[in-house]
Parts: sequence; structure tokens; C-alpha cells
Amino acid sequence: MTACRRSEHLVGTMPSADRASDPRGAILEAARIIRGARYLTAFTGAGISVESGIPPFRGEGGLWSRYDPRMLELDYFRAHPERSWPILREIFYDHFGRARPNKAHEVLAAWERDGWPRDSAARSAPGSSERGLLKVLITQNIDILHFNAGSGDQLLIELLFRTNR
Repeated sequence: MTACRRSEHLVGTMPSADRASDPRGAILEAARIIRGARYLTAFTGAGISVESGIPPFRGEGGLWSRYDPRMLELDYFRAHPERSWPILREIFYDHFGRARPNKAHEVLAAWERDGWPRDSAARSAPGSSERGLLKVLITQNIDILHFNAGSGDQLLIELLFRTNR
């Protein structure tokens, strides 16, 4: 997430080794940066939806550890639809079909809508946008959970494609 104060771009200042040993310190640092920001830009990937029951494609427990990704290529599908359909059904109907936005999706949608709860009056001061703290949400996810949580089309940038269109 990028937090911007005036024209400065802020990023967390705690060294990565310290973040691993003291996650509370990293959380407090992130909260401090967010509270001081005029606006936020969030970047999300598969990790945000794991808590909603959607496995990641890569990594431990990911779909590619169980399936060969070539099985979803169009040429393979055309040649072997009986092998591709079960995978497609699991990914796009089973996992995506029952997944619901989790707290992280809801917080991002609330930051878009309302901003930081205690600072909402400051955010509507002259020269600031009427929208909340989160101005842009960029995701590579195709699960539509950000949209279902309430993030709006005017700010949601999906880098791949949406499964409901």
C-alpha cells in the first residue's frame, strides 16, 4: 500500500528483518503512515483472498501444486475438455462461488467510502476529494471479492479480468 502526504510518497521505514521479529511494530508503523496520509493506493494479490477460502495459484497449497497450469491453456482445453472442466469447475465455481469478502476486503472498501474513521472531517476539507482515504485499488485478483465488499468500479483497477463479466 502506498500512503501519500501532500506530494511525498511514504513507505514503511522499519527494516524487513525487524518486521519479521516484531509484527506489532510493523502494524503500528503502518497505522501511523495510514493515519497521516491524505490518500492511499492499495495493491492486492492472491494473498488477500486466501482467508476467504480461495487458494492461491502458486506457492504451498496453491492450485499449481495440484494441477499443471497448462491444463487451463486454450489449446489443451480444446484437445482435452474432459480433463480441463473438473479443474475449471473447482477453481471458478467451487472456490469462487462460495467465497465471501473477508475483513481485509471490507476495510479497503470502507477506506474508499469513509476514509479513516476519526479523520473523516479532515478528509472533506477544501481541496480534498469527497471520496474516502483510499483513492485507487489495484488488484490482479479475478475473484470479484473487492467489488462484492463495496469497492467501486471508478477506483478498482483489475489487471487481468473479472469472472462476472
